[in-house]
Amino acid sequence: MAQPATSDPTASESMTTHDSGTAELIARNAKYQANHNDGAGPADSVRWADRTASSPLVLIAPHATTQTRDGKRKPADLYTGGITEIVADRVGASSLTTTGKVSDWNKDWSTRDDEFTRIIDSLPDNAVIVEIHGMKDSSLNEPVSVGTGDEPSESTDAIVGALQQEFDGHVSQDKFTAESGYTVTDYLQKKGHSALQIELNRTLRDPKSGQAGQTLDHLTHAFSKAADQFPQLSTRPEADGEDRLPHLM
Repeated sequence: MAQPATSDPTASESMTTHDSGTAELIARNAKYQANHNDGAGPADSVRWADRTASSPLVLIAPHATTQTRDGKRKPADLYTGGITEIVADRVGASSLTTTGKVSDWNKDWSTRDDEFTRIIDSLPDNAVIVEIHGMKDSSLNEPVSVGTGDEPSESTDAIVGALQQEFDGHVSQDKFTAESGYTVTDYLQKKGHSALQIELNRTLRDPKSGQAGQTLDHLTHAFSKAADQFPQLSTRPEADGEDRLPHLM
């Protein structure tokens, strides 16, 4: 009779956070990749883990599944749903991800009537929101891009600085500015919230690249460092905030 397989404790001890993180990402992201990346849920469905009572940080993946924009299908930002879930769990933040195909909403947010919009409209005043998106490897020379919108805050400044440190300065602040009216960042800043957008290239997100686990670690460390500073920082967006940002050379 065959004996049940047992794990090798030596192998377990040698398993890095990167490896275990990659395995978790594959498992967590399966529901977002279901139905050709339309997601396992019905249209406009979301997953919402609300921890706003204990942490102001809210991580959002608005393109975890496919969406329609101007009548055209827009591919999902692959693995951003799983990344958002995992990092939020690690740092004790709230997380909001799309789990079904997203309808064709325009820049006029007042016309939207969906669970995603209702949730972000109900966020507490002190919430610090980070959108996690994906970009092509060919989009930029740098693997990470940060869009701070028209009105950054001291709290988003702290996140930008922490990301610069974690990714060894390989962060662009010039390409995806998150200033367009359809972005969550622009919408929430206009409502008085602290918000910014992060773009991760495909290599950083894809488990096949061998770097996804390390990306999870970098994001976890960056958000943890920034969140430790939040009690001493303002969460109010400022029109002149861009003059204060730690831009890279």
